[in-house]
Formats: sequence, C-alpha cells, structure tokens
Amino acid sequence: MAEHSADNPTGSPPEDRHREELEKLRRSERFLRSILETQEDLLCRFLPDTTLTFVNEPYCRIFGRTAEELVGTRFLDLIPRDSHMSVRETLSRLSASNRSVTYSHEVILPGDRTGWQEWTYTAIIGGDGKVVEIQSTGRDITRQKKVENELMLQTRLQELLMKISATYISIPESEVDAAIHKSLAELGQFAGADRFYIFRYDFDRNTSTNTHEWCAPGIGPQIANLQDYPMEHIPDWVDTHRKGEMMYVPNVFALPKDSSIRQVLEPQGIKSLIAVPMMDRSECVGFVGLDYVRAFQKISVNERKLLTIFAQMMVNVQNRIRTQKSLVENERFLSDLIDNSGSIIAVKNADGTYHLVNRKWQEITGIRREDALGRTDDGLFEPELARGFMENDRHVLATGETIEFEETFNEGTDVRHFLSTKFPVRDVKGAITGVCSMIFEITDRKKAEQHRLARSEAEAANRAKGTLLSNMSHEIRTPLNAIIGFARVMERDQALNDRQAEQIRTILSSSEQLLTLVNQTLDYSKIEAGAETVNPARFHIRTLINDVFRMFVPRAERKGLRYATDIDPRLPDFIYADEAKLRQILVNLLSNAIKVTGEGSVTLRADFPGKPGRNDRIQLVFEIEDTGPGIAKSDIRQLFSKYYQLKDGLRAGGTGLGLAISKKLTHLLEGTIEVDSTPGKGSTFRLTLPVSITDGTDLVTDTEQKHITRLARGAGVLKVLVADDRETNRQLLRSILEPAGFVVREAPNGEEAAALHDSWKPDAVLMDLRMPVMDGVKATGLIRATDTGNHIPVIGLTSGIMRSRRTGRDTRGLDGYISQPVDPDELLTLLGSLLNVPYHTDEPPAEHRTAAGKKLLTRQAITGLSAGTIHQIRSAILEGDMIGLRRLADNLEPEFATVRAGIRELAAAYDYDTLLALFEDPGNSNP
Repeated sequence: MAEHSADNPTGSPPEDRHREELEKLRRSERFLRSILETQEDLLCRFLPDTTLTFVNEPYCRIFGRTAEELVGTRFLDLIPRDSHMSVRETLSRLSASNRSVTYSHEVILPGDRTGWQEWTYTAIIGGDGKVVEIQSTGRDITRQKKVENELMLQTRLQELLMKISATYISIPESEVDAAIHKSLAELGQFAGADRFYIFRYDFDRNTSTNTHEWCAPGIGPQIANLQDYPMEHIPDWVDTHRKGEMMYVPNVFALPKDSSIRQVLEPQGIKSLIAVPMMDRSECVGFVGLDYVRAFQKISVNERKLLTIFAQMMVNVQNRIRTQKSLVENERFLSDLIDNSGSIIAVKNADGTYHLVNRKWQEITGIRREDALGRTDDGLFEPELARGFMENDRHVLATGETIEFEETFNEGTDVRHFLSTKFPVRDVKGAITGVCSMIFEITDRKKAEQHRLARSEAEAANRAKGTLLSNMSHEIRTPLNAIIGFARVMERDQALNDRQAEQIRTILSSSEQLLTLVNQTLDYSKIEAGAETVNPARFHIRTLINDVFRMFVPRAERKGLRYATDIDPRLPDFIYADEAKLRQILVNLLSNAIKVTGEGSVTLRADFPGKPGRNDRIQLVFEIEDTGPGIAKSDIRQLFSKYYQLKDGLRAGGTGLGLAISKKLTHLLEGTIEVDSTPGKGSTFRLTLPVSITDGTDLVTDTEQKHITRLARGAGVLKVLVADDRETNRQLLRSILEPAGFVVREAPNGEEAAALHDSWKPDAVLMDLRMPVMDGVKATGLIRATDTGNHIPVIGLTSGIMRSRRTGRDTRGLDGYISQPVDPDELLTLLGSLLNVPYHTDEPPAEHRTAAGKKLLTRQAITGLSAGTIHQIRSAILEGDMIGLRRLADNLEPEFATVRAGIRELAAAYDYDTLLALFEDPGNSNP
C-alpha cells in the first residue's frame, strides 16, 4: 500500500501526482485557449525537449502551417541549426527561481526565407519544482533587425573609413605602404572579398602595375603576374576608367569568350569584379578593385561607396607623398566634398578673382575650372550678369552679412531658377578674405509650386462647375420627374389604344433618356480597355446585379448603412460577357466598400452610356460609391498592388488581395477600373466593361415582372399620407395609389405632415426629404416620437440617389426609399412589403425555381454531407460563385441526387438567403 505523509496525504504514487498536476494545468490551458487564440502576438507552449503542445493562429500563419502540423513537432526544427545551442542554453536558465527570460533568434520561414523573432520564455513549474512546460510569447522583429543590421553596417563602414582616413593624416612616408596593406585587409574583409588591390596607370609607358594586394586565406596572390601590364590588352577597361567610370563585371563567364577583359580575368579564377578609378581631378592615375573568386557576388551600395571613397583616399595619399605637404590630404578631402556636391559652389578672393569652383559650377556655366581660376566675373560673363554678381559680393565684403536671394536665367525657351547664398570667408583672425557662393537650383521646386497653384485653381473651377451643374441638373430633373412619373402611370392605363400607348412610351423613353443625360453631366470620362481573351456566355445582367447586391444586405443592415442600387433603365436584359469574372469584381468592390464604411451609405450603380456599336457591342459602367474614410492620393497608386492595405483595411481585416484581383480580372475583361476619393468623405470605384447585347429567349429567367393592378380582396382600407412640397409630385403619387385601392391624403410640408399623421393615423407615409417649413427628416422624427406601439412605415422620397429597398429603420427613422421619377410597380411593391398586403397583377405569377429548390433541399437531406464539402459549398455561396457552386453540386455522390438538384435550382434562382440558411447552421456539418 502507498504510504501517507504530510507531503502525500492521498498516498498516491509520485507519478500519479505528477499526472494530476499536468491535468490541472491542461484544464487551465483549455480555459485560456480561447483568449490566447485572439492575440496578435505569437503564442506557443512546449515541453522542455522543445516539443510543441500549443500554438495560436498568428504562430501558424507566420510559419505557414496548421496547428495540427506544428503540435507534436520540435520548435527547434523552425530555427537554423547554428542557433540551436544558444536557444538550448537560454532555455536551460529557466527554473523555479528564474521563471522568465527574453531572447531573440533567427527562424526559418516558408519559401526558404529567414526572419528574426523575439521571444519571452516563461517556465511552468510542476509540484516537484521542475520545469514541466514552457509558455512563450513572441513577436516578429525581422524588419527591426534588418534596419539594425543596416545601421550597424553603415556605422561599421563609417567607423572603418574614419579610422583609415585618420591613419593617413600625419603618417610618415616610410609607413605608407604598411598602412595601405593594413587598409586593404580591413576593407577587403569588411566587403567579404577574396582580393583587394591597387593599380597605378603609367600613360607615358602605356602600362598598369599592381602596387598593393591583399588576399583572403586560401586565395593565391596575382601581384607578381601583373607588373607593367600592357594597357593595349585591356583598352575598354582603361577607356572606362579614364572617363571616371567604374568597371563592374558581375559574371566574368558571361562575357564573350573573345573579350579581352575575360581573357585577363578568367585565368585568375575571378568570378565577379569591381574596379573604381582613382581620379586626380580629371586625370585617371589608377584604380582600386575587389575580386570574388569563390562565388559570384552582387556588389552592394556599401561596397561601391567603400571603393569610391578609398580610391579617393589613395589619390590623396599619392598626392601627399608627391608634394610632401602636410595639408594636401585635408585640402583634397574638402575639395572632393565640394566638387561632388549637388550645389554650385564658388569661392572668390577679396579682389573678385575666382579661387575655387566645383564641378557643378562648371556644368552650369559651361566654363572650365582652369579658365575660371584667377579671373573675375566681368571677364567670364555678360556685363549685366557680371555686374549683379559683383554688387552682391561687394555688399558681403562691406557688411560681413550673409545674404540670400533668388536668381533666374533664361536658356532659350527654358527658364532656370536658383537660390543663392553668399557669406564672407574669414581667416584665422576673423578678417574677411573673400566671398563664398553656394547656389541651389530650385527650378523643379518652382515648377512644382506652379503646378500646385494651377491644380488648386483648376480644382476650385471644377468645384464651381460641379456646383453649377448640380444645381442645373436638379432644376431640370424636378419637372422631368413629374413627366416621367405621370407617363408611367398613363402607360398602365388599359383604356389606351395602340397609338396612344405608343405615344406615351415615346414620351417616357425620351424623358428617361433626357434624365439620364442630365445625370451623366456629372460623370467622369470612361477609359477604353485593351484586348484580352475571356470566357463569355449569355446571362441576365439585372439578375446578376440584384443577386450581388442582395448578398450584402445583411452585412449593411448590421452596420446601419444606407445601401442601395441605381440601375440605368436602358440596361439591356441579356448580355454576352464573362459572368463569373464580372460577379467576382463586383463582389470584391462591394465587400471592400461595406468593410471600410463605418457610417453613411454604399451605392451600387450600373449605367448603359450609349447605343450599341458594331456587332451590338456596348460599354457597361458600374460604380460602387461609399462614404468611408477615403483614400489619400499617395495611397491610390499602390491601392491595386498585391497585399497592400490601408490602415482602415488592416483594422477591418482581409488579405489585401481583393483589389489586386479585381484589377487583374478587369484587364482580362478588356475593361478599366478607377478610383476617385476624398479623405474623410469617401470613395467611388468605377468599372467600365465592353460587352455585347444578346438574345436571351432560350434562357430560363425569373425576371419577368407583372404589373400590379390593385390591392387583393380582403386587404381592408389602407391610408397613405403623401408629404411633398411640389403639387405635381403629390398628384403623381395620388394617381398611382388611389387606382390601386389606397386612400390618400396630402401635406405640402413636414410640419403639416406631422400634424396630419397625429390626427388621421395613416397606415404608411411617403415623405419627401427636402421640403420648406420643415424637412422630411425632422417630420419623420416627430412621427417616430409619437409612435406608441404601432410602427408606421415611413418611405423617403429621394431625387434619383437611391433605388427602392427595404432595410428596416435607418438612423433617420426611415423604413425605405423610393427614387424620383417614381416607378409605380416599385412603389407598390415596397408598400406591399412594408404593410404585408397582397396585390392582384395583370397576369398570374409563374412557378419559381426557388420553391422547387426549397422542396428538394432540406436540412435532413444534407446531414450526410462531410464537413469539408459543406465548407466548400458555404464558401462558394458567400463569394457569390454560383458557377463554382453548381460544379460542387455536380460532383456530389449519387446518393445525394436530391441535394444536387436542390442546390442547382436555388443557384439558378440566386437564392442566397435559403442557401445560407441551410448551410450556415454548424449542426449541419459532420465532425
């Protein structure tokens, strides 16, 4: 029997106690797992032997594996082997007295990439005081490490160059060779080269000589073979250096076999090489170079900088040795800085003669340095220009002040602008000995400023034009609304003869076309697309638009957005295009708009801007407009790049691929996609596509709409209050509602509408949002304030901005919208939906595929489907991929024939609601 003791009251064996302790810890882990999974930090747990027992989603994501793949493996396998020992040493420091340690190390990422992560390891101590498990929290520091390494490299380079530069300041000539050899070794090792060397050119003897060489361990020297080497064997090499240009050969073996350079380098075993000329002013006196023998090498910016600076150092050293003057090196260093400056620099003596000019001065003036030194401005420039220079110089010499001014020079038709600064040059005693001029060209800055001013003026003009066009279009649209509305009412009159009906249709068609043209005055120009191959088919465009729109109604409702479509009435019924790609583009754009819009509205528009061209080709234009945060101009250029996300997009989630895919698909469809955005106001994405009009008589659709004639028997007396300040609009609405069986009363403003609502108690209200005395929004607020128990539907009347819809009450208390000119069937349909009353139509309704699909597809029928199949079907539904959904249905096993038929019927009817309801419940899927 087990012994009982104070430390072991249960008498259970130590291994049982250990298991119990572990079980308690695991139960605690399960309790916290849901919290840990939501963290953005990398989280994992592992045993002392580094076997992973838990990883969170960010951990899986960064290593490109699933939790199932990672748990049970050693996390050391995700770390480069040369870091294993240091990681183990770090973990070994964990104990009951030292429970936490922070350490950073390299990791192996997908695609053979490496990165850096910083981890805080926390020991989980068992009852026996030993580490039983380790919990770790980490973060990715790859970018930080890269910056640190780059800064470290830059710092090392600067320190090394400063150290080497200081070596030659006062070094005796007898020590110069030793110092050069030491410098070659230090710089060669820094660059990771196999050889670092110096050559001197002797143009009198037409030879080049290797004067100094450093070789890495294991690399054979070549200096003995390269003494007095004839330049005639490498003419291209020498000519390049004499021009002041470096010679860079990334791959010696890629040179032509008869290349003189290859014939020299290949016997030395050189794979890559860079040689920078040593320029003494305009004369090339030699070069410094790096050889890479063991591997091909891409020369970095740091290596080029190193060679360039070192080459100039060697020039300075040679000059110092030659002239035996202690200040030559410093003077040359300053001269190089000035000469390579992007500014125009000139120094004049007190008598006005030029003492120094830099390379930029020569470039701008066209005067050689040797022709300028010792001469004055009046001997170099036109009298008027020289006079201005000398007056400014005299002012500085007399006052000792620094002056700054702008100067303009004409070069033919071009004007160049310069900002000049002149200040006195003083000797060690403070006496003024001359004038230094530093001149910066600001031509580009001036042009940018002019462009900014011109753009600002153009934008102001566009705003004024937009305001004018908006006001004009509103004034024209108002009477057109009445014309179109009454024409639609008259079109429904069964008493019209054929001639009258045709005349009414002509009025209606012409008025709608005129209204469309008015609305189009505010549109942007469309861009034609290039030619690409696509997979077109015939389909019903309105069904696609309504289908895509309907997908996002629940999401828009949850966010309280005003969500609408605006479809051009001239849009053809059937088109010939790639339905799947068009659907995906619209889904991506709508999803993005709703995702980033926190409040306000999202609108989907579809326009048909013209008549068919050859072969019935037309341009369809879709616009998705939102009132989201907007996009800065600096972001728009990258907006369609892969994985690029704005801050709002990152907060809302997503992969950053949606817009990039939409751009690609648009190109495939020979279309264009553009974005207009104002930060803080919102964005409009515009999609323009060329399509063909086609005959769809042999396609089965559910788009045929029957005219509503009147309320069905038993609907009762339904009262509708019409509030609109324009009498023609009220008359139009009355002429639609009364023949359908509604009782109508009118109010010319919001105040009277609210009062009439209280006294008359209507069943529904049609409310114009823009009225005198009191607008429709305030009137709706008063109506809502008096609503006690019975909710009265209020429909907003808008000026062509929204299409009728039902979303439930929005933030202004409205239950729906109807746009003017009012479509009778749209109005009656919306009222019927809100009041839940039936109508009679001029033809009996046809059987719909949705009903058939619901009969075939039930929860019981899909219970046998696997979780993976249900997940694929649900993904296709959410993505609006009806073609992919039908393909999934066709691939089902024979025993699911009923499910296959039901899915195809509902997919053909684009009934997302039923499909989502059936495949949304987690209980439908099998584990």
